[in-house]
Order: sequence, then C-alpha cells, then structure tokens
Amino acid sequence: METYGAAIDVALFRLRRIWARPFRTRRTGDRPLQISNVMVVHAVAKLGKGPGEVTVGAVAEHMDIDPSTASRFVNDAIGAGLVARLPSEVDARRARLMLTDKGRRVLEAVTRYRRDYLEGLIADWSEQDRAALSRLLTRLAEAAARHPIDLSGLDPIVDEIIRR
Repeated sequence: METYGAAIDVALFRLRRIWARPFRTRRTGDRPLQISNVMVVHAVAKLGKGPGEVTVGAVAEHMDIDPSTASRFVNDAIGAGLVARLPSEVDARRARLMLTDKGRRVLEAVTRYRRDYLEGLIADWSEQDRAALSRLLTRLAEAAARHPIDLSGLDPIVDEIIRR
C-alpha cells in the first residue's frame, strides 16, 4: 500500500518536471531562458523587498545552493539582461544585485502565466477543493521551511551504493 508521503513525493516530482519544462526552450534574445534565470530573478525580487543589499551570497542562501553555483546562475542572469550588478553602497568590495526592467517584466510575465495555468487546471474544481489545495500546499511549504531536509544521513548511503 502506497503511503501519503510516497504519493506526495511522486506528485511533487512530476510537478517539478512540468514546471521546469517550459524554460528549456524559451529564449531571451539570443540566449535561452533557463529555470535558473527565473529562480535568480525571483530571489533578487524577493530579497530586494527586505532590508540591506541583495548579494550573490544572499541569493545562494535564499536558493539553498552553493555560492559558486549562485555566482554562475547570477552571471547567467546578468548575461541575459535580467539582473544588473552595481557597486555596493555599503562595502566597496562587494556588489549589489538589482532586477533590470527586463528582469521585472520577465518575472511578472512568468508569474502571471504560471498562475493563469494553475487557475485553468483547477477551474472545474469546487471552491472548497481549491481552497483546501491552497491551504494544504501552503501548510506543506511552511512545514518544509521550518524543517529543511537533512541529507547528511543520505550521503553515506549513496556513497556506499556508488562504491559497490
């Protein structure tokens, strides 16, 4: 018998693949628009609403990725014209990140498109079902944020499998 956790895991994995698929072939000028570009744009926009400057380190922390990966993602978003790197107003050794007008427009378009898509998927659902899905997914996301996954127990298991 499949557990709830197993069913949710399969559903979330499928949704993640569906979510990422459209970005593999989209283009911004001569460059493909990658899901990582959208993730950086989202991170810079969200972090920009808070206090302080948005840095590559802050983007790495927000996206829960290594600083070197964040740096590569940010550089790609800068190359696509979605993010600008400006001198820090606080520390001359650092740079601050800001969305460009193009980055804001991409974020707005992607967000609107995703939300319209989701509204279409649940359009024939009852109001109660739509409210329940929204409430429960929000609750799941909040629980995941409060209790991030600890992969340290998985690493030795995977290492052992790979060594065999």
